[in-house]
Amino acid sequence: MLPNPELRPESSWTAEIGASSNPTPTLQIQLAHFHSWGNDRIILVQNAQRLAIPINFSQTRSIGAEFYLLN
Repeated sequence: MLPNPELRPESSWTAEIGASSNPTPTLQIQLAHFHSWGNDRIILVQNAQRLAIPINFSQTRSIGAEFYLLN
C-alpha cells in the first residue's frame, strides 16, 4: 500500500433499530435495521502498478438489515 499525505479523517453517523423475540423456550429470533451516513470515507483504489492507495470518498450511505434465528 502506498501512503497518501492528503488523506483526511473520515466521519460517520449510524442509526440502528432492532427487536428480539423468544417464541419458544429454545428459539430466539432477532431482527435489526441500520442506516449509516459517512463523509470522507477512506477506500482503497488500485493504480496501474496494482498497488493500493487510500483515498477519501466524499459521501457514502449504507442501508441494511440483519436477521438471526438462534436455537
